[in-house]
Amino acid sequence: MGDGGIGDYLDLKSWSFFLLYGPQNVLTFASYGFKVHLADHIDNYGWFRWDGAEAGGLTVEAARAGVANYERSDNQNNVAANLENLGQMVDAARARGVQVALITTPVSTNYLNAIGSERAVRDRKRFENTCAKLGVICADYFADSRFNLSDFWDNGHLNANGAQKYSDMLDVELIRPALAPHTTASR
Repeated sequence: MGDGGIGDYLDLKSWSFFLLYGPQNVLTFASYGFKVHLADHIDNYGWFRWDGAEAGGLTVEAARAGVANYERSDNQNNVAANLENLGQMVDAARARGVQVALITTPVSTNYLNAIGSERAVRDRKRFENTCAKLGVICADYFADSRFNLSDFWDNGHLNANGAQKYSDMLDVELIRPALAPHTTASR
């Protein structure tokens, strides 16, 4: 460095742009002064943009495909090891004074219908038994009727409005009650 070589004029860390995006894209980015937005489908808050029209993944067919994918990945051989790992995480959190809650996220009515009531009941019992075994708070929002199709991006993911609704529910129903004893004691 300092000998007039390329290192004096080019920060080698910038080469990562070339490796990540390729020379042609980097030249295009440079022509815009590197003021480019590579995620046009995501808004400034990190949510998928949605204009109110039905999202491609919010259909009955997509829900059936999602359930089929879930059933293929539901390997009962992993349950014992996963529960052991989960128990270790809960113990580590408790050792640091953390109150632990396990929650399920909501799914669309399309998904609920595709999974069927028998499977939904079986999975709910599994979830409740896991919470009881670990001695943690159990909050099940999987089939929560306060959500409707307009709250979802696709059958298993909330859009910005649905996420705000869910966040508000978690705040009122879990976070505030958990903090209440600490808030009262500190007054």
